[in-house]
Amino acid sequence: MLNQLVEKIYSFDKDKAVEDILDIYKKQWYCIVNFLYFFNLLKFLEKQIWWEKYYNALLNSDLILPDWIALRLYLKRKFWKKVYNLNGTDFVPYFFDEILKKIWRKSEEKSKNNIEKYNLRHKKISSANFMNQSYDNSFSVFLYWAKKEVIKKVYEKYKDRRNIMYSQDWYSNFNWDKISLDFFRTSSDVLPILLVWLWTPKQEIWIMNNLDKIKKYWFIVFWVWWLFDFLAWEEKRAPEIVRKLNLERLWRMVSNPKKNFKKWLWSLKVFKYLLIWRG
Repeated sequence: MLNQLVEKIYSFDKDKAVEDILDIYKKQWYCIVNFLYFFNLLKFLEKQIWWEKYYNALLNSDLILPDWIALRLYLKRKFWKKVYNLNGTDFVPYFFDEILKKIWRKSEEKSKNNIEKYNLRHKKISSANFMNQSYDNSFSVFLYWAKKEVIKKVYEKYKDRRNIMYSQDWYSNFNWDKISLDFFRTSSDVLPILLVWLWTPKQEIWIMNNLDKIKKYWFIVFWVWWLFDFLAWEEKRAPEIVRKLNLERLWRMVSNPKKNFKKWLWSLKVFKYLLIWRG
């Protein structure tokens, strides 16, 4: 069963991932993107109570993107599989960025003046500023978030500047009735994107259980963890040099040990599995 999951893990870079997500969406009018990092894979390997439902939810994803260095090391050592770090904190803003560029390129075909306009307006999007950019209605965002205080901060901070169509915390079931189908019928160029965080495995299983609704509303779905904590200033992002050295997990543990120490200890278990040669 593990081999089937490993085979499903995405092995291309971020540019190819963006293209594949959009290609899948064009074919079936929805796309499910899950992220997998070693902390959660360990729980699968050690067969926690919920591992079977989690496993099935991952396999029902359209893409499973590898998250952080520990998973990359394990896959390379155990399965000789090379993957890229496509963590949600960086990849989701990058996906938004690429959507913006594609929309402008489409406009440029109609008017050469848009080239100059694009160059003047466009700036690289990061996890710290992507909600502040102008996307010219190229997509709209829907939020279903675990932390009530975080989603409230994000919504209040960005509701006037971003196309946040709807937000809800997890203390009640997601109210699909509040999402109007009229919005999705206004323009085929507007991508509806649903960002979900309910903790693993709740979020993956929730996505699987609500697949019919996701199809109905034509969603591209990402589950994301730390991204909105950074946007709401609940967590501070590691300096770029720390991220390049693949030490952000250590940075988070040191900067917020009460919250992250247990997760960091779990991640250290990667060394146990790195001692296992490819079977």
